[in-house]
Amino acid sequence: MLESQSLLNTRLQWLYLIILFSIIFSFNLFRSYQNYLEFKKEIFYETTADVINIYKKDNNYLLRLKTKDFTVFTSTNNPTLNQNDKIKISLITSNISFFDYLKGFLTKNFHIEKLQNQKSIIKDDLGNYISSQHQNQTMSMLYNALFLAIPPSKDLINFFNNYGMSHLIAISGYHLGVLSAIFYFILNLSYSKIHQTYIPYRNKKVDISIAVIVLLFLYLLLIDVAASFLRSFIMFVFGFLLLRSNIKILSFENLLITVLFILAFFQEYMFSVSLWFSVAGVFYIFLFIQYYKEMNKYILFFFFNFWIFMAVNPITQYFFGAVSLYQLASPFLSLVFTLFYPLSLLLHIIDYGWVFDEHILMWLDIDVHSIELFASVYFIVPYIVLSVYAIYSKFAFRIVELAFVIFNLWLFITLLKGY
Repeated sequence: MLESQSLLNTRLQWLYLIILFSIIFSFNLFRSYQNYLEFKKEIFYETTADVINIYKKDNNYLLRLKTKDFTVFTSTNNPTLNQNDKIKISLITSNISFFDYLKGFLTKNFHIEKLQNQKSIIKDDLGNYISSQHQNQTMSMLYNALFLAIPPSKDLINFFNNYGMSHLIAISGYHLGVLSAIFYFILNLSYSKIHQTYIPYRNKKVDISIAVIVLLFLYLLLIDVAASFLRSFIMFVFGFLLLRSNIKILSFENLLITVLFILAFFQEYMFSVSLWFSVAGVFYIFLFIQYYKEMNKYILFFFFNFWIFMAVNPITQYFFGAVSLYQLASPFLSLVFTLFYPLSLLLHIIDYGWVFDEHILMWLDIDVHSIELFASVYFIVPYIVLSVYAIYSKFAFRIVELAFVIFNLWLFITLLKGY
């Protein structure tokens, strides 16, 4: 059997690729800068925006808005605005740098007008269909986040952070895997007879795979090109293109190429925590596979989730800082989620999405004691550097394991001292 090859085998090939992505990145960055100059022309900039999320803050509401060019945070005392509303807004442009413009910024506004008589779109219809199956607003938010990448409330986000499960409600690789399997199964049923009768000379698996990619792309557009799903989709397409070329699909090189591709074409995702968490998760999965692929598959099934949880947890704590004893249940809950997600998706399709509501609400009512304990940048930077070096060195890999074990012990011992 021929050994799988790498896509790029020489430094020169890598140099050409990096130059190509750099040119594309520079072109798109220049285009964003032109948009920024247009934004800064006047003190007030009028635009239309979608309300992505609303956070209650004292007597005001903090709005997270997305326009066609940028993301902005601004406040209002208007209680009639709702998530997914489309508005016309005039933003104050002073003291906004180009860096702020790219990563998202906070500014004041002097006029907000809710746009009426909007045409219903597919995402709204699906969101309403999901919500109609639940009497509780929290349940509606949870499933809209799981299926349509609509940001849930801050309280719900904090709850999942306290359980170390925020990655499960961010649509990413596992969700793509479930959706692609469902699409493939349905298309295979409908296409098999057509293929056998009219076009038996075609490769049926390739035809169905291309159709699956098209459906996944449409879904990507439906969820507004969510960063974590974008990473998964690009790797999926990349893997399909390499599948018949005897080239390694699951490799660090392909992950790096995927990241460079995303940054070249979508430079605003440089600041997406969701993207970098998704990349970190895949990176540590690949690292685990590299050194534990010979382990007994039954032991591997359970050990995998615990290892990934401990490896990614230092990075999670750097950004979020919430620590609770319930996070120790995260590996078990991740296993449960592998069954829960496809089952809940099927139940929503047949209008029985409410089935788990009572049990989930009981779970949400549990009072979770947590503290804030952030990982230091002086730990995270060496940890990431050493993790990258672990690709080439088993000794470095063992040091990484020792580091995250010590980190997690420190984290939970400190938590216990706070009780």
